[in-house]
Amino acid sequence: ALTTAYEALEMCGYVPNRTPSTRLDRIGTFYGQTSDDWREINAAQEVDTYYITGGVRAFGPGRINYHFGFSGPSLNVDTACSSSAAALNVACNSLWVKESNNISTCRLN
Repeated sequence: ALTTAYEALEMCGYVPNRTPSTRLDRIGTFYGQTSDDWREINAAQEVDTYYITGGVRAFGPGRINYHFGFSGPSLNVDTACSSSAAALNVACNSLWVKESNNISTCRLN
């Protein structure tokens, strides 16, 4: 998730601490993710989920916000096959109601 967020921000021209018009408190992170293979692989090896910091898929967008210093909305949307479309819908609504000025939206599987 962190790699995809970094690549998306890089492709859109975001430069940390160099873009004066960008307010970190107005950047939202919205991810559509339906499964978390890492947890499933570890469960098969009898590794308890509580030993894996941030191993739950709901933590992904929050970790991205924390890493980049964003403090806007942070949501993981899980609607099975339509997660990416639903995450994009929630992100666009955040822009329309002026909750966010910029959004980072991604689909992970």
